[in-house]
Amino acid sequence: MFLLPWLIPFLIITGLIAFVSGLKAFFMRFLAKTFLTPLRTKGEVLKGATITIHEVVKVDAPKDELLIRPADLSDEQWEATLAEEEGYRDVRTPRDWYRLDVTIIPPFATGPLTLWEPAELVFVPAYTLPGSIPFQKLDDEEPDEIGFVRSLDIWQEDGTWKLEEDSEDGKYDGPQRLRLLIGVDEGTSSVRFRYYFEIFGLVELTTLI
Repeated sequence: MFLLPWLIPFLIITGLIAFVSGLKAFFMRFLAKTFLTPLRTKGEVLKGATITIHEVVKVDAPKDELLIRPADLSDEQWEATLAEEEGYRDVRTPRDWYRLDVTIIPPFATGPLTLWEPAELVFVPAYTLPGSIPFQKLDDEEPDEIGFVRSLDIWQEDGTWKLEEDSEDGKYDGPQRLRLLIGVDEGTSSVRFRYYFEIFGLVELTTLI
């Protein structure tokens, strides 16, 4: 049995495509293991963490979050606008703002790391699955991160709040009570915390919108 002359190049090209696809998949797995494993390890300190919400209050947007760039504004026009409005910064997504008073309670630490950084917390939709890769898109339009911490205070044993940026390294051990100023995509009804790969807690915002 012999192959038709046109079939030989087709098989060669198909084989090359399969080889390149396999090489790409191997390379992506290698990158994931090399670069994502440290992030997984770092996040494990809050795996299975629970939260106690003390208060959620809707607040006005910070002054420098109020200016939204119109879609039809050129870069030159936008830069001129920013020059006139010193202190403002570009915000392309309309946001709702909340003051969240919450205690985050890590489980008993069993991994190599016991400290965690409140400043690394972000917010994702309530339906986000644990273990999903941070910053990946759920579809062509919607990234998983829909909120962030603009500023935070740490509750002190003497009954006062301390601005997190005043701490020495921003790392803490065990449960911590936090007062967060958070911005979430406009109209968001509920969110969960993300700490690297770990998803935990549920914050209901529906009744406040």
